[in-house]
Parts: sequence; structure tokens; C-alpha cells
Amino acid sequence: MQDFLNKFPINLKYNIKDLIAEPIKVNWKSFFFNNNEDDYRTGVIAQELEKDHPEFVSEDKEGMKTVKYIDLLVAKIAELELRLSKLEK
Repeated sequence: MQDFLNKFPINLKYNIKDLIAEPIKVNWKSFFFNNNEDDYRTGVIAQELEKDHPEFVSEDKEGMKTVKYIDLLVAKIAELELRLSKLEK
């Protein structure tokens, strides 16, 4: 499992670029997992997100798709900051 904090130093990264904020269409959902009816969650469906934004979805060798939520949320924050700065002008 990936470290949730993503505390990786710069020397472990390459091709570093400024993020260009672009609109990201996300269809937010609420749901329960099949194996735990008490585990209410909010999020997105990986297969839906993958259609327009495959960069936020990964797939393991068994074909299980997962959402890269940290990346998605950082991109959404950048999008919102850009929209806010335009409104403030």
C-alpha cells in the first residue's frame, strides 16, 4: 500500500513540472462496500473517472482498479484555486 502521506523527497522524483490547472469533471458518489454495509463512503467510481481522466486511476495485475485520490484531490484544489483567483479579479 502506498504511503498515505506521500513524503517522498525530491531526489526520488523526476520530470517535475508546474501543475496546469484544468477543469476535471468528477461524478462524486456516496456508497457502501459490498462486504461491509456499515462502511458508508464518498468518492468516485474508478471506471467512470477513467473514461475522461485515466491519469487518476491505476490497475493492479488482477485488474482491480483504484482511484489515486491524493492526486485527484490535489488537482481539484488547483482547479478551485484558479477559479477563485479569476473571481477575485
